[in-house]
Amino acid sequence: FFFFFFEMTDELLPARVVALLVKSSHFVVAAKTIIKYAVNLQQHPTEEKYRRINLSNTVFQTKVYQVPGGEECMRCIGFEKEGGALVFKASDFTRLSQLVMILKAAVKAQEAKKKEDEKKRLEETKRAAEGPARTDMMRRLTSQLLRMKIYENPLLQQAARNKIPISTLEERARERGDNGSSFRENILLELLSWFKKDFFTWVDNVKCTFCNGKMKVVAAVPPLETERIHEAGTVEMHQCTGCGKTIRFPRYNDPGKLLETRSGRCGEWANCFVLCCRAMGFETRYVLDFTDHVWAEVYSDAQNRWLHCDPCENACDKPLMYEQGWGKKLNYVFAFGRNGIVDVIWRYSVNRGATNLRRDKVSEDWLKNTIDVINAQVWVQMPEIERERQQQRVQWERDGLETGTERESRELHEQELIGRQSGEEEWKRMRGELGKQQSGSSNNIKSTDSKNMQTSSSSSSSFSLSSVLLTLVFVLKLSSTKWLLWLLLLTLRSNASRVLKSL
Repeated sequence: FFFFFFEMTDELLPARVVALLVKSSHFVVAAKTIIKYAVNLQQHPTEEKYRRINLSNTVFQTKVYQVPGGEECMRCIGFEKEGGALVFKASDFTRLSQLVMILKAAVKAQEAKKKEDEKKRLEETKRAAEGPARTDMMRRLTSQLLRMKIYENPLLQQAARNKIPISTLEERARERGDNGSSFRENILLELLSWFKKDFFTWVDNVKCTFCNGKMKVVAAVPPLETERIHEAGTVEMHQCTGCGKTIRFPRYNDPGKLLETRSGRCGEWANCFVLCCRAMGFETRYVLDFTDHVWAEVYSDAQNRWLHCDPCENACDKPLMYEQGWGKKLNYVFAFGRNGIVDVIWRYSVNRGATNLRRDKVSEDWLKNTIDVINAQVWVQMPEIERERQQQRVQWERDGLETGTERESRELHEQELIGRQSGEEEWKRMRGELGKQQSGSSNNIKSTDSKNMQTSSSSSSSFSLSSVLLTLVFVLKLSSTKWLLWLLLLTLRSNASRVLKSL
């Protein structure tokens, strides 16, 4: 009992002296210095230089002795003041070992706290700096997700089915035969082709209904009430360069209205196409690219993955066409469906270093957590089995995109290597979406048969030209006059002179 009472009241108890030292702002430096002295003493217990510390040592004075609790820690170890030095007098290392153990634990806890405090400080700094950007990001994500409900409207889906030649598309899908795609995938390809070629019309500038002259956009004006009903956010005023008449072009966001107008640019195209896909029973997502483009993604049950679908380009499963072909500098790309949001940037970009540098609006951790919170709010309304399925699918997709396994052993298609097809040349040049192609060059993808036909045609032309040249040589031998030579030269094609020079 006496020993226990003595231990509890001992002012040099290791825990007590460390508690005194830890209050100092210089605790970590002091503790590490004391630990170093103690460890040296343990490793070299008989060497005088480790058993004696001169108090005139300025480093020791600054780092340990002048720090509150520093002197007490040294006395706890077993050092005693003797003249102008501290001398180790303890008979064993029991207290020393205990103190070292406690100091190491305290230093570890202090450094962990410091890191946590620094993390919080950085987060607060980020929050303050990213405040407006986070607000804008949250607004864009939530507003677009809410819009996805419109595509589930059964009346709108029926209106879309009334416009789609379903029987024709199914027949064409069957005619594709065994092309490596499922029947549903072939229907999707036919739907995409029909939408591009037969249903929707691209509009750069509307045609003048008065003189059929060329028009250009001269202003953007607020929508009329009749236009606002169909969610027209803005109205472009197009003026004829000939007669001067103006025509309103509302940029409708109501997919039902777009089934009637059947015209617009990428926003209208993607909007209406997503509705058509949902009407055909495809699980579909609306994809928003922050560098000003939109398209769709359709889930393939046969391949258990999402397929990129751009109705403006009649492109399916060509996700790298924007970065590799158009030359877009992508940053944020999100896919919105009835079951939530997914950040799909790595489906559309392989230049991770450059793309990451452009993703500077908000921190990645905040963005991921925000999307998780939004999705959780959507999933909470689902039955448990469906909720778990959605969570697993999203996680699987994220993993595939992050690791790049989704694109393994996949070569670039020729359609992913050319510039944008939709839109006028000048408009595409202004947006920087011509890619590597030269202005005025054709972007059309030519089939192997077309190339063979061109080769055959070229050979035939060469053969015909050779025949003409042989005839020319024959005439030169028979005729002594030059008028016949000039007559034949005039009848040759424009490239005859070049061929003649090469001969």
